[in-house]
Amino acid sequence: MKEMKILVADDEQSARELILHYLSQSSYSPIIFQAADGRSALELLEKEKPDILFLDVKMPELNGIEILKQRDAAPLPAIIFTTAFDEFALPAFDYEATDYLLKPFGKERFDKALEKAIRYVQFIKNTGPWLEQLSIKKGNKTQLIAVNEVQYFRSQGAYVEVRSTDRISLINTPLYELEASLDPARFTRIHKSLIICWKYIKEIKSLVNGDFIVIMNNGEQLRGSRTYRSSVKKIVSF
Repeated sequence: MKEMKILVADDEQSARELILHYLSQSSYSPIIFQAADGRSALELLEKEKPDILFLDVKMPELNGIEILKQRDAAPLPAIIFTTAFDEFALPAFDYEATDYLLKPFGKERFDKALEKAIRYVQFIKNTGPWLEQLSIKKGNKTQLIAVNEVQYFRSQGAYVEVRSTDRISLINTPLYELEASLDPARFTRIHKSLIICWKYIKEIKSLVNGDFIVIMNNGEQLRGSRTYRSSVKKIVSF
């Protein structure tokens, strides 16, 4: 991968040095940035736009979860949590972390996490023409749905609900793959589990905690997360 950027955010120097050591033994030659606290990590995220983020959970100023809440929502970087506390595993995957390294971890486990993150980055960056049609299998039949008729995609466990103008269907394509395949001029993520089409929006209402409510043309109300508020406001003011 050309010019891959990696940010290593951990308040312990020895932990950062271990990751740097493992990276030096890989077949990649990334541009590496380091942060020893949460505030610096957030600033580097916004300035350098890394492809991969190794993120410690417990850091001064801002912890790992707080960093992800405040950053601009985007498919990249691929996030690998690194922590000594396994109780943060479930919250980590709420933010679609590609992996979770529990300290202390060895090179073999590190290499698996790195390769997984790189595959994710390659998928996001190598997207071809925007998706225009969905093929949905039902029994021995295949239904074709024009993407232009889809109001939203919503994650439902192992499946994704596709709500079009005249039907609701289920597909097993991960939401992040759909996000990378959809035209950003027409679709945007408003929540970790929701991608909506702009043309079906009637109104957006702000909530006191920073979240927001999207009212669709059919009257349905969808809750957006403050994590994605800034990206939504780039297109619609509310």
